[in-house]
Amino acid sequence: MKANSFSIVIPTHNRSALVAVLLQTLSIARAGFTDAVEVFVIDSSEGDEATTIQELCVKWGASYLRCTNNVCKKRNIGIQRASGEYVFFTDSDCEVPPDILNQHAQAYESAGEDVGGVLGLTTITGNLAPIWRTLELDSSFTA
Repeated sequence: MKANSFSIVIPTHNRSALVAVLLQTLSIARAGFTDAVEVFVIDSSEGDEATTIQELCVKWGASYLRCTNNVCKKRNIGIQRASGEYVFFTDSDCEVPPDILNQHAQAYESAGEDVGGVLGLTTITGNLAPIWRTLELDSSFTA
């Protein structure tokens, strides 16, 4: 295990357009992070979608893994393959900010004790799904 290294696990199914955006934003985050980062895309897509996601993995330096099971099994496969000190989960419909890896590493390092996980707030852009329209962000939330 390498100090401050990350293994990023991305489960997906039939979301090549979203995976493309996520991998692009991850490449920017990786460029601003000095320690090792490995990315695993665990996919259950078929046909052209699977081929496209494989090609995206090659383009953006991610490892492509096949799994036809549910998202929990996909995450577990990612954990089994992970060699980083920290395992970072994100969904294929997300985009990450450029400093996400540095922020997460800093959170782990500054905790001063064993940390089981670090959570990042979600910023929603674009059209909101109905569920998000019904939820309000409570500014009193603190971690």
